[in-house]
Amino acid sequence: MVLTGLIGHCPVWLALIVPAAAAIALGLLADYRARKIRQLERDLKALGEDLEQEKLRSIQREKELKAEQLKREEQLRSAISHELRMPLSIIQGYTELLTRDDLERAQRQEYLDKILQRTKFINDTLARHMLNSRERAMSSPDCHQMDLVALTRQITLDLSNVLGNKGIGIQCVSTQDELWVKADRDLLGKIFYNLAENAGKYMGREGLIVIRLSQVGDQAQVIFQDDGMGLAEDETGRIFDLSYQGSNRRGGQGHGLYLVKRSIQAQGGDVSASSRPGQGMTITFTLPLADSGPSGTVGS
Repeated sequence: MVLTGLIGHCPVWLALIVPAAAAIALGLLADYRARKIRQLERDLKALGEDLEQEKLRSIQREKELKAEQLKREEQLRSAISHELRMPLSIIQGYTELLTRDDLERAQRQEYLDKILQRTKFINDTLARHMLNSRERAMSSPDCHQMDLVALTRQITLDLSNVLGNKGIGIQCVSTQDELWVKADRDLLGKIFYNLAENAGKYMGREGLIVIRLSQVGDQAQVIFQDDGMGLAEDETGRIFDLSYQGSNRRGGQGHGLYLVKRSIQAQGGDVSASSRPGQGMTITFTLPLADSGPSGTVGS
């Protein structure tokens, strides 16, 4: 009513312009909305195309990785076959000679020594290739966020029966109910199993393994402690060296703890050890915390 009254007192030209301007404004607004909708449609279409291209690239990368893996496996088989063909032939030759009845004792011992030498060469060759293969596998860990407490408790439960047969107990102690880290679950499992196997082999007596979990700054800390026979300080400093075996050696190639260290470092952590004769061995390693757990909290 007010507007109508105002228009009634305005000049005729003004009364005509106002509705026209309003119509133009409404038209411009409608055109703007239509253009925005068309732009959004184009953006959505482009996004869909980008996602489809990324999917295709992902499939292609997966194919390339599988092809590369098959290529490496074939190269490994070829290398092993090439390196072992001759020593196996030599072992076969000396074994056939040992079947003769007219061999003197010195000759028989010589042939046995030759067989042992070639057998050791084969074992060393296989160990070297397996080490290289495992190092390549851990060079790109598949890290995701996970609850370290839940995983460690499950592993502790799995190991309890195996170690229990040797008179060794194992328990997990954590300062927190949850501790979320960014790590490779399979690789982390191998670390725990390797440490447990190493402790079970070298403890030298019945005892207890305690795994302690805690948060230290922006890292999760794992303390793997046994109450076995332990090692001298100078030897303890070398247990992560490749092929090192201490005075308490029990066979093997000396690769286990070396691979443990490499695995932890590949996941962004670090590891150290401390020990004294008769006072057990303590191995401490760290892992980076995840940005947040499912509840949005870091660590706990």
